[in-house]
Amino acid sequence: MLNNLGGTTGSAAGAYTLANQVSRGSVAWLINPAWQVTPNVLLYASASHGEKSGAANTSATASQAALVITRPEKSTDFEGGIKTNWAGGKATLNLNLYNNTITDYQSSRVDSTNASFGTYLANVGKVRLRGFELEATYRPVPAFGINANLAYNDAKYLDYADAPAPLEYQAALGGAAKPLSLTGYQVIGSNKWTVQGGVDIDQPIGGEWNLTGFANTSWKSRIAYINPRSIYGWQAPVAITNVGLGLRTQDNRWQVQAWAKNVTNERYAVSYGAASASAPVIEVYGNPRTFGGTITRTF
Repeated sequence: MLNNLGGTTGSAAGAYTLANQVSRGSVAWLINPAWQVTPNVLLYASASHGEKSGAANTSATASQAALVITRPEKSTDFEGGIKTNWAGGKATLNLNLYNNTITDYQSSRVDSTNASFGTYLANVGKVRLRGFELEATYRPVPAFGINANLAYNDAKYLDYADAPAPLEYQAALGGAAKPLSLTGYQVIGSNKWTVQGGVDIDQPIGGEWNLTGFANTSWKSRIAYINPRSIYGWQAPVAITNVGLGLRTQDNRWQVQAWAKNVTNERYAVSYGAASASAPVIEVYGNPRTFGGTITRTF
């Protein structure tokens, strides 16, 4: 049995040692032109390149000696947008467009030669993130503000042919060591749409005190936390609302606030653990409706 688990010869009795090291350098760059068209309108663009560090595949077996080192991720990002303000600075409207391509993306791959160690950390191919972010604020009077944001994120695997198959696919494919392509699917853990909105108050009430408060809601479209091709591990669209009300001194030395989070008591997942042959899908929930208070003293 030890021989099979380690992928070693019988004489080695399942024991093995793996060692490798690498020294790499990288060049990061950023080009960021901007044009102040009018005092109220700014156009900008950017192009940048950077890397996320490589990693060590600590679950590598003897048969995976060449896979101990995972290469760095390389990111090339292009952005452009406009920033504006209106009504004498009381209102702002900003738009940002982006397209980010990541090569040598780090994720799990299937080892089809050893079912006992079916997946490992590796460079799986290419990912593209593209979309937009729209932000708006309006403060008609200094004591009251409104904000709203809309974001779209088309995050797709452009090249991920040998992803681990969900449990319900494995029998049809011939076992856990058989891969399943995720090319063209939304990246695990990323939702396409996000909508946020809220209000805040900061009103002087005399005696060097201000009444403060806020209310905000964030809505997210559905997310695949395990695998976008699985029927399990999906969080349906959900909206979370938080509110707060308090007092602060005008010099900000003291702040007292009562708050409530998830006031509608939504039941939603923040992560999932994938099922195996011996364990079910494990769902980790976000916090239920929560009340509390905060006292802050600044020195």
